[in-house]
Amino acid sequence: MLMYISLKKLMLICFYMATFACSNNDDNQAVDVFNSTWKLVSVESNKTKIKISESSYSDETSYMLNFLNSSSLQLNTGVNIAKGKYVINGNQINISDYHEYTEATTLDEEQQQIDNLLLEHLNKVNKFSYFQKELILSGSDFKFTFSRQ
Repeated sequence: MLMYISLKKLMLICFYMATFACSNNDDNQAVDVFNSTWKLVSVESNKTKIKISESSYSDETSYMLNFLNSSSLQLNTGVNIAKGKYVINGNQINISDYHEYTEATTLDEEQQQIDNLLLEHLNKVNKFSYFQKELILSGSDFKFTFSRQ
């Protein structure tokens, strides 16, 4: 019985070591972040906070963030295709040239508000943080929160 308890403890220790070693490794974190699809779930700007309702996702690509390669990203707005460029340095991210490639309009007021905030603030993102299934892109007075899909 002493051997069984020791083996069980050893297995538990190995499990925790493997889990924490991977979760604290910045390289693994970056790989996980940039090889995932992210769904925009909330937007905060100044005193405005919007939790994205299901009705605002007009299709399966609405508000989905994908890092396409080592320097470009796609984050479609409610009804338009939108792309930009990014550069990473530690936990700093600079997004530039984010704009819509198509120009469809929407009558949904929440979509209009979210789209305007994305277009106004995404090029000002300068920081990202990641924890488990949540990615946050932020700047001085705004925050975009995503969940991993």
